[in-house]
Amino acid sequence: KGSQILTIIIVFPTLALLIVGFRLYTRCVVVRNPSYEDLAIVLALIFSIATSICQGYQVKYGMGRHIQALTLEDGIKSLKALFASIMMYNFGLTFTKASIVLQYMRISIDQNVRNACWVAMGVVVALCVEAFFANVFACSPVPKFWDDRIPGRCINKTAMYYANAAISVVTDVALVILPIFIIRKLQLRRREKYTLAFILGLGGFASIASLLRIHTLQKLETTTDISWDNPGTATWSVIEMNLGIICASLPTLRAFVIQHFPRVFRS
Repeated sequence: KGSQILTIIIVFPTLALLIVGFRLYTRCVVVRNPSYEDLAIVLALIFSIATSICQGYQVKYGMGRHIQALTLEDGIKSLKALFASIMMYNFGLTFTKASIVLQYMRISIDQNVRNACWVAMGVVVALCVEAFFANVFACSPVPKFWDDRIPGRCINKTAMYYANAAISVVTDVALVILPIFIIRKLQLRRREKYTLAFILGLGGFASIASLLRIHTLQKLETTTDISWDNPGTATWSVIEMNLGIICASLPTLRAFVIQHFPRVFRS
């Protein structure tokens, strides 16, 4: 399974890098109005690339192969890379969602919606902090996460992953619904409102990837061969994170599209 994993962890971050590049060009050169939401998406991209690098090390040391084919040393190195990738994934998702919320706050004129955005931001940050400490201290002592020979104990990690993933999906749904209330107050024609709602709601595609990732967690609940069964969760994590970055960036490309394709996209 190694080659399949490598393809995904290279292709999706590359696409995200390309779209973010267009976004930065648009915000810094075309409209000359960069903001904190752009900084947040750059940080999300950095953590996305870091996640893929960690997963590349997992593949190098055994992910995608049966555990019986690994040496003890390689298994430990692979689990260390898994530990790091979980951290990078959580930070990447957090900055992606923070960028989306900041974007909503920039275009919203309704104070109630802005207050809802602040609540959403608080939930996103709180989830990140909870996920960070829950993952760091999932095992006591911490090194027991990657070396089961060390005396100690671990919580039910799969249950923790389920809980965090479920809360993450709820925040995804909230971020898809919020644009409805934002656009309702804008002075736009109906067709323009529908178009803007669709563009801002593109984050729903990342939610689908998140749901598919939750489905792959079922295998990890009972597996005795984590190096063979983990690739599904790992790859869907990369897809989810990079789709989120791409979907969060697409609404910012309007000025770029108008400048370079005026005849095709006159609206």
